[in-house]
Amino acid sequence: MGSCHGAGRHGCFLPQVGGGTPRAYAGSSGRWAVTHALGRINAMEHTGASPSMGIRSTELADVARWDGPFLSVLLETRAALEHPSQVSEGRWQIHRDRLVAQGADSRCIEMVDGIVSSAHLGGDGLGVVATPDGRMHVEHHAEAPDRERAEWSTVPSLAMLIEWRQQALPYVLVLIDHRGADLVAVVREQSRAPVEAGVRDYPLTKTAPGGWSQHRYQRRAENTWRDNAEDAAAMVTGLAGEIGAQLVLIAGDERVSHMLLGDLPRSLAEQARLIPGGREPIEVASRMGEEVDRQVRSVAAEHTVAVLEAFHNASGQAGRATDGPGPTLAALAEANVETLLVHDDVDDRRTAWMGTQPGEVAMEEAELRELGVGRFVQGRLVDVAVAEALRSGSGVRVVPSNGGPAGGLGAILRWREEAR
Repeated sequence: MGSCHGAGRHGCFLPQVGGGTPRAYAGSSGRWAVTHALGRINAMEHTGASPSMGIRSTELADVARWDGPFLSVLLETRAALEHPSQVSEGRWQIHRDRLVAQGADSRCIEMVDGIVSSAHLGGDGLGVVATPDGRMHVEHHAEAPDRERAEWSTVPSLAMLIEWRQQALPYVLVLIDHRGADLVAVVREQSRAPVEAGVRDYPLTKTAPGGWSQHRYQRRAENTWRDNAEDAAAMVTGLAGEIGAQLVLIAGDERVSHMLLGDLPRSLAEQARLIPGGREPIEVASRMGEEVDRQVRSVAAEHTVAVLEAFHNASGQAGRATDGPGPTLAALAEANVETLLVHDDVDDRRTAWMGTQPGEVAMEEAELRELGVGRFVQGRLVDVAVAEALRSGSGVRVVPSNGGPAGGLGAILRWREEAR
């Protein structure tokens, strides 16, 4: 049904070091750069969301293909506490007791037991999906989840992980002045090592020496600034392409920042935003982390709005979208969903049915029996829809109930659907 990527006793579990608090690091050059991973997961994949697409993940698709039942956990594991291990274990114990009472598999529970005490080393949030046969998927994010959850179910609860990932956009942070720039590419699983751009040292300061040489000297200084901005732009372009960046944040000297913007490719410049701050570590530590968080969340929200707008536009064209659980599951069964839109309410206990192969999904058990499906399970409607979307290669976007599809489930289709 699928395998877990990674290494170690817990399969996918690869511990990450560092939490959600921005920290400044000095490299070998003496320059400073901020490393601040808004979301870290252990898997080395760069799939993600764009304004027109939902989350696509080969790793979560593998999880959707595993045999269940499943233990799905989303837990707060804050590092900035006096005794983080004990606090995390205490929070887990509350969920653990409830899961035991529900009859959750003891092996799955013990697998989570083994990683909770050190989870704060990977970030302020922990996500886990485990099965009785020993498979385990683990995610560490620097951001704590808005709400903890622990589910024992026949189908994995993956919508909560997708919604979490939507807030962890890959981005490039640039700290720039007339001497050069420090760049950090930030993806979910790690902050890339700081890279310094701009090595031209003379002349850097524009002065007024007087006489005929003044204009030439200032022009040489301007040219050095320009050269350093061009160096930075080349590095930003390369890093952004490598990680699939959806945002470029630029802080530092205003004049050189605008030079950098002018040197970026148009598509990348449209993703760029200027933020307060500079290359001094005190500014990074005291102000920049909060501003980075705000900008990333703002762009993530804009992406959700863009997906909703695309859905409503498609809904106005016959056969280009589905609105409601029944039509959407039918489109999933036909592999005709480009982007699934889903509202994940923890109290929503509506159910649907799914088999072990892509396309084996329906609102009623009888529909799968009529198709000759031999093995199938009943699961929570949202979980079934998300699992089917992932294993069939569709994008998934978790959306709010207000302005979303009817019944919390809808889709933008891959091809025009004929009227039924």
